[in-house]
Amino acid sequence: MLTLNGQKYSRNELQQQCDRYSQQNDWQGDIFRFIAEWIDEGNDSIRVQTSGSTGTPKSILLKKEHLIQSAIRTQNYLGLRAEDNALLCLPARYIAGKMMIVRAFVTGYNLITVAPSANPFSQPLQRIDFTAITPHQLWESYEKLRQMNIRNIIVGGAEIPPSLEAKTRNIPSAVFATYGMTETGSHVALRRINGTEASTIYEALPDVSFDVDTQNRLIIRADYLTYSPLQTNDVVELLDHKHFRWLGRYDNVINSGGIKIFPEEVERIIAPVIPFVFFIGSLPHEKFSEMVCLFIERATPLTEDEQQDIIQRIRPLLSPHKLPRKTICLPHFEYTTTGKLLRKETCRKAIIH
Repeated sequence: MLTLNGQKYSRNELQQQCDRYSQQNDWQGDIFRFIAEWIDEGNDSIRVQTSGSTGTPKSILLKKEHLIQSAIRTQNYLGLRAEDNALLCLPARYIAGKMMIVRAFVTGYNLITVAPSANPFSQPLQRIDFTAITPHQLWESYEKLRQMNIRNIIVGGAEIPPSLEAKTRNIPSAVFATYGMTETGSHVALRRINGTEASTIYEALPDVSFDVDTQNRLIIRADYLTYSPLQTNDVVELLDHKHFRWLGRYDNVINSGGIKIFPEEVERIIAPVIPFVFFIGSLPHEKFSEMVCLFIERATPLTEDEQQDIIQRIRPLLSPHKLPRKTICLPHFEYTTTGKLLRKETCRKAIIH
């Protein structure tokens, strides 16, 4: 029924393991609490928590059958096999970690479990064919991943910084950016970010289609999803009903003097020349309503020379209305527990700071 760390478990044996470990208040306890919920035949749904990146975190129900269908589509898209070894290095209390377990039930692959950490590949591991990681883990594990040959790596949970995406060309594995959210159970589209098939365009999984509303916000349609059609807040360039290019979040749009600016688009353009952790945000402005600002995660202010250097680097890359009018250094940005940047909260912090 499930192969875990090289050992095959029947349903009864799994139940015994769940009884043994599910009371633990740690990463292993999270795994077995979810397995217990999954094999509970008296319940056709699981309860999951949204991340809170777009509002207050909330608890929602997802049907098990819909998660199974999602796992099947990922299996077919990536060619996952029963003889594969997959690494679970994400917390099983969140949907991404849960779905690695669901895929193990569906595909029959051997699921290797390790404590979630910034660099889960630092310890000796047997052959790994598939794993899911966050951008932060990709960053911290970069040197190790250059020496490994994992067949498929999917990266999700937050935006992949352009500078990090560029570095993946040195990783021999096939690395994919995922598009999805808790409400979709898992990703509904993938985008190869390295190798000869690297692209800026997301491709839908089988049986998923896309549309947009009048604001060019993505609408997801799939019969197997618990919530469909699903209206998102992501502004995209829709190429056809199976492909789109992601532009940014509608709720992140900066309206400066009546001109709409997507901060994520500006970030992608200037990332190669900014040697700091940064993002583009805004502050209130009397004349323009909002003023484009460059926020840098740094304990000390930039020197005058550093500020001039940054201006000289980015000025040729941006049209005048997209140029940051102010640079603000903050010791720490605000993030969700899953590592997603909280832009508005960080901007508010700058006003107080």
